[in-house]
Amino acid sequence: MLVRPLRFSDGYECVRLGKLMHAESKYAHIPFSEDRVWHMMYAVAKDAIRGWCVEGVDLQLQGLIAISTAQYYFSELTTANDLAFFVPERDPRIAFALMNAAETWCQQNGIHSLTLGVTAPVNTLPVGKVYERKGYTRWGEVYRKEFV
Repeated sequence: MLVRPLRFSDGYECVRLGKLMHAESKYAHIPFSEDRVWHMMYAVAKDAIRGWCVEGVDLQLQGLIAISTAQYYFSELTTANDLAFFVPERDPRIAFALMNAAETWCQQNGIHSLTLGVTAPVNTLPVGKVYERKGYTRWGEVYRKEFV
């Protein structure tokens, strides 16, 4: 299994994975934008966003994770959050490899914490269990209100 940083040249594969992720997420009801995926790829190319992927033998991406960083509102410490984390085949080995890549980068760069979200349709329990197996804990709740 080859885990490597995302490259701008992965853009078409990221669009393919993005469409799959979008279709089965809680965001499936809003329009998908290839332009937004390409915007993320430009940010990856400029090191504004960090990302990693697992490349299969056929050169197709088998999963990806992209994170952004920011300082806490109330502290000088920096935190990281996932912008995208998707493994289409739900293979925990691929998920763990991507998590390891992001965690290693965070540790090497003095990041205080990494927060991973779940936008799976209804049953988020399986994804949460994978996170817990890697040492993550449930951290509060998220509430949202849509206006459009």
